[in-house]
Amino acid sequence: CNYNDEINHCLNIGDVVAAGTGSESDPIGNVSRNAGASRLSKNYYLSDHYDVNATGRIPVTAEMIADGTVAGLLNDEAGSNGPWRQSAGDEYPVLDPSHDEVNLRELGDVYVISTLEDLNKLRTDVNNGAKDRYIVYIEEDIDCSGTTWVPIGTYEHPFTGYCNGEGHTISNLTTATGGERKNGVGFFGVAGLNTEVYNLIIGSGSITGGNGVGAIIGYAEHKTNTEGYVKIIGCGNSASVTGDYDCGSLIGAIYSDSSMKLTIENCYNTGNVTANERSAAICGFAKHGATILGSWNIGNVTGTVSGMGFARGDTDIKVLNCHNYGTTLEQEGVSSFTDEDAKKGTLCLALNGSSNDASVGLPWEQ
Repeated sequence: CNYNDEINHCLNIGDVVAAGTGSESDPIGNVSRNAGASRLSKNYYLSDHYDVNATGRIPVTAEMIADGTVAGLLNDEAGSNGPWRQSAGDEYPVLDPSHDEVNLRELGDVYVISTLEDLNKLRTDVNNGAKDRYIVYIEEDIDCSGTTWVPIGTYEHPFTGYCNGEGHTISNLTTATGGERKNGVGFFGVAGLNTEVYNLIIGSGSITGGNGVGAIIGYAEHKTNTEGYVKIIGCGNSASVTGDYDCGSLIGAIYSDSSMKLTIENCYNTGNVTANERSAAICGFAKHGATILGSWNIGNVTGTVSGMGFARGDTDIKVLNCHNYGTTLEQEGVSSFTDEDAKKGTLCLALNGSSNDASVGLPWEQ
């Protein structure tokens, strides 16, 4: 860094090795090469690599990183409202993408959704292929009563980009039920590579289709052999989901032949999922591995596969710290809970990794 640069509230857990004539491996390189001239404050690095404590550069242990202590230090006075998040099972804290909101909005050409008409405009643009990527913020609860929902995103023109529901609810989301059942049905019908959906709630309705049916995303697919991801974080569903195969409350399926990895984190479902077979409570099917973390379900599910009733995928699917009401959906990584567990906060505590420390940005509250 140059003189008078600033580096604040950063974390590095990697090693720093310099090579070449005149190069050196500097312990302060973990944060800033010219640290003496730059202004640093409250930056942290893993002491396994170095053991130098200087102004603005503080060594921490692997245990402090894993148990959330460092997340609390990084959030500083902001506490749970800070930008750093760490869920149960995470090896280290990460930045909450919702805190990038200001920067994303400054990019311009952002869809700010407040009405059903706004949603219809977004659908028209997406389904006609108006752009390659979209940035969407939903700023009000929206009632879809009296309308038949047409999903946003098609096989020809999938929704690809970033959507933040900001905790708002889409209610009475009901798709067509007559005639031939369509594949890829949900709020987003078909999603593309590197799509992220945060903090969106489907509060009620009936989502009906053929294969690849889910309340948030019907299915995700990418036509070229490119690695990427789909993320559904902080979302919930209370609508019913009905289909033939590959159905789930949040997402029906990942069909991509490319390595499109699915992450579902801190989500819930209370709606029923009804399918012929090959379906599950949270995710109907995910190729190329998936991680389902810190989520819960109380909806009834039919059409499941033995041992994968909560989330179905390839053999390398990871289900961690998830919870299902009763014992009907047994799966590794899924614990059962009772009415008493939910009412007394036992479930909430388990979802938060048995932590009550709000300073680390706990995802669940009760």
